[in-house]
Amino acid sequence: MNVADSSAITHGLVSYGFIESAIPEDADIIIINSCTVRENTEKQALTEAGKFKAWRRAKKGRRLVLIGCAAERLGEGVKKSYPFIDLVIGAKKIEEVSAIIAASPQPSLTGGEIVLPVKISAYVNIMRGCNNFCSYCIVPYVRGAEVSIPADTIIAEIERLVRNGTKEVTLLGQNVNSYTFQGLDLAGLLEKIHGIDGLLRIRYLTNHPKDMNDRIIKTIARLPKACNHIHLPLQSGSDRVLGLMNRQYTKAQYMDIVKKIKAGIPGVSISSDVLIGFPEETEQDFQETYDLVEKAGFDFCYVFKFSLRKGTAAYDLGDRVGKEEKKKRHIRMLSLTNRIASESNKRFIGRTVEVLAERMEGPRMLGKTMDNGPVDFLCDRSFLGKIIKVKIVETKVHSLIGEMVL
Repeated sequence: MNVADSSAITHGLVSYGFIESAIPEDADIIIINSCTVRENTEKQALTEAGKFKAWRRAKKGRRLVLIGCAAERLGEGVKKSYPFIDLVIGAKKIEEVSAIIAASPQPSLTGGEIVLPVKISAYVNIMRGCNNFCSYCIVPYVRGAEVSIPADTIIAEIERLVRNGTKEVTLLGQNVNSYTFQGLDLAGLLEKIHGIDGLLRIRYLTNHPKDMNDRIIKTIARLPKACNHIHLPLQSGSDRVLGLMNRQYTKAQYMDIVKKIKAGIPGVSISSDVLIGFPEETEQDFQETYDLVEKAGFDFCYVFKFSLRKGTAAYDLGDRVGKEEKKKRHIRMLSLTNRIASESNKRFIGRTVEVLAERMEGPRMLGKTMDNGPVDFLCDRSFLGKIIKVKIVETKVHSLIGEMVL
């Protein structure tokens, strides 16, 4: 989501006459887009700001701007400790960042033709904020209530991206499958986006289990451009912990959704998130999560350790699972998810898959299959943005190695 916001802000500033600098030291303005979902990420943003203290003071007219979620939470008060920060713009005004910067006193701008790099795969926000208030999450407080972006605005943004070379978009929202605008739901929006000429693939992040329904599943299965990959965060396999998290579903309901997705979307891959060491998580609670993850057989799973976040409901529960115990459980869960992912990938050996060629790393091309499998193969730049047939010859835990089929 922050990548999508940064891209939109860059495009907005260019439209005001700014030129993007490839080298920070050559810039007149540096913008730090911050995250506050974890305390560590907030500290990293401020550490990054500190790196530009000397840069800021070395030349008159330079400005340092802090934006995003940490900026929203900290507000203008952050300037007391970081007086070299010129502007603080919170996440609730993220769409106004370009205009606010352009309206403030400027260093002299250089005109000329602006050429932004082509993004084969791009992120597009379709909604902002969140209404769920999971007890461990700061997002609703810093991004505000859930608001769906008008469909015409979304379509116009995707059409602009496609004109500039984008072949795949990922629709973003804290709870993307609760999208609704003037009677249009996510399924209806997918229908509209599917009609955009030149767009090859559509992805969507993140889906909340409580809002996944038959209509969305059937639409994804029916539309050729809709990717057969669903990210469906679990967080815990214990009903007691799910209740404490305010996740609004039980483990039985979650597994019913998984079964519906697997039955309804051919060749679907399902990925997930798991949060280890939530307050009051017992060994039994952890074991229930472990067993459910094993049963679900996720193609990929992010595993996080719980950390206290001031301002959330879970903060008052305290960090009751010891650091060492969280570490042990984290290692055990990672071992399980890596084993499942490795075993899942082996089914691709010898198969030919279709890969969207996204970017080069040396002489090798990186891309993804429709079901979100990362593929690495030898190729040249002329194939960027094209769908290539690739035979899989080797697998790693989280990627596939292939050879281009001519």
